[in-house]
Amino acid sequence: MKKIISLLLVILMLCSMLFAVSCSDTSDDGDETSSSELPSQSAQELVEDSIEKIDNLDSYRAILTQNITVTMQGFTMQTPVTVDIMVEGLSSGNLKIYTYQTVEMMGESTTLEMYIADGFAYANSDGEKGKIDLSQFGTQAENIMYNKTIDQLLQVLPEDVMKDVTIKTNDDNEKYVEVDFDPTKFLQLYQESVSDLSTELGVSIDDIQISDSKVKIVLTKTGYIKEYILNYKMAISVMGQAANADVNLKIEF
Repeated sequence: MKKIISLLLVILMLCSMLFAVSCSDTSDDGDETSSSELPSQSAQELVEDSIEKIDNLDSYRAILTQNITVTMQGFTMQTPVTVDIMVEGLSSGNLKIYTYQTVEMMGESTTLEMYIADGFAYANSDGEKGKIDLSQFGTQAENIMYNKTIDQLLQVLPEDVMKDVTIKTNDDNEKYVEVDFDPTKFLQLYQESVSDLSTELGVSIDDIQISDSKVKIVLTKTGYIKEYILNYKMAISVMGQAANADVNLKIEF
């Protein structure tokens, strides 16, 4: 059972990591309005502009949801995760972060509430409260924690991934982009992070295979990111234990 739980935790962390680093892909998928019918802006420029708009905000809120269905050793289990993130003071320098996370695993539901301000993190995990002095993590502790939760969600993918992508519009006249992400490129982008995670957890991640990876980014009419969706399948082997995961991830601003 310990091996199963360890494997589940690794899968959860990997899914969160892959979600975080991949938030800017897109691609051609057919029937709706193509970029030729819209202003002559490339998909990469469109996404870069939307990311820049968010970077220039002083505060915003994002809700992340992910549902992971894991199959291993003859049984299947779903693990829903929701994270509500509110950030303010990005421009003023008085950074404050609030997060509320719920995780369901093996019939148990856990919550983690955290408020970060003035060099301290105040945490409440299922009624257990604590105060963490961030100075022990260095002078950039708040920015590091902020970057892990937000900035990594908004990275522009390389040109070779974006070059054939088209811009489309939905029924609400909102622009969006889609891509069927090449699994090899997907893993190449995150190989270093996978190695770091393996070292951090002290486990051997023997093999990871990605398939059916699809990404969609929807923008508001004013050009901000409204919704980001990532779906993929993952086959993973950790410490000799094999599992398959069907991952559905979404972030809404």
